Amino acid sequence: MSSKNKSNSSSKQQQQPSKSSSSSSQQVKNQQVKTKLNPSTQGTILSSQSNSTNSEFGNYSSLTSCPSTKQSACCILIPSQHNSDNDQIHTLFDHIQHIRQEWDKSFSRWEPHLNLLYPFIHKKNFFQARQCIEDIVQQHELHAFQVDFPAHHVYCREFSKFVLTSPCDTSQLEKFQQIYQLLKEVFPQCSATGSLQEQSSSSKESTNEIFHPHLTLGQLSNSNLANVKYKQLVLRKGNNKEEMNEEWNEFEKLKQSWMGGSFKATEIVLLWRENVEDPFHVAERISLL
Repeated sequence: MSSKNKSNSSSKQQQQPSKSSSSSSQQVKNQQVKTKLNPSTQGTILSSQSNSTNSEFGNYSSLTSCPSTKQSACCILIPSQHNSDNDQIHTLFDHIQHIRQEWDKSFSRWEPHLNLLYPFIHKKNFFQARQCIEDIVQQHELHAFQVDFPAHHVYCREFSKFVLTSPCDTSQLEKFQQIYQLLKEVFPQCSATGSLQEQSSSSKESTNEIFHPHLTLGQLSNSNLANVKYKQLVLRKGNNKEEMNEEWNEFEKLKQSWMGGSFKATEIVLLWRENVEDPFHVAERISLL
């Protein structure tokens, strides 16, 4: 072989890295990726990388395709600690239950709660959902926070018979909004019973979803539609309160009985029930920081 050909052959060999060297380098990179992950979530994250979405938590993209069901809910529960010194109402939980027992037909199925997502995904996906929410809590440093319900602050949404109460503090509502936005990014198929669609000023098509957490205290005997119209008529004409219909008196009675209260939201829970008429029970708990 001529010296010229030998030179060309040698040059080509230098330009091409060996297969063993390339394979070894890739193994090192894979190992580096694995060591950065929580051992309990390596399988979930690595297996879903090919399906990653634009979401920050696209590693859990398989959760976005899980169908929702009314057998489950993602929510914050009002804690039920009791003071056993006497039989007086000592906690917010007791106060809520005292009212709900009379007014709420779902008293036996739901504990006092503020839904984040309902319906939620099936229980068979709860393990992965819990891992995902735990990662969200850690990465975004979601801390436990105070929730305050003002006394006598109750309302009905238009066309609805449900009597609700909500926190009013701006900073508390911002925390709910942050948690909701992060969850909705991973579970876009799940409803938000506390959300309202507000059209963005920049586009007729885009919307900003504003989350309004609420606690259900009970239901009126009929739809609130006629009640709302009647109240507006009464206020316009300056009629006496006694002229309001029986249903409005129902609302006033519940409103006056609601004394409000406070609690500390320390965890997000995933609820499950085997049938839609069964009581919910806690299947998973995710602690806030």
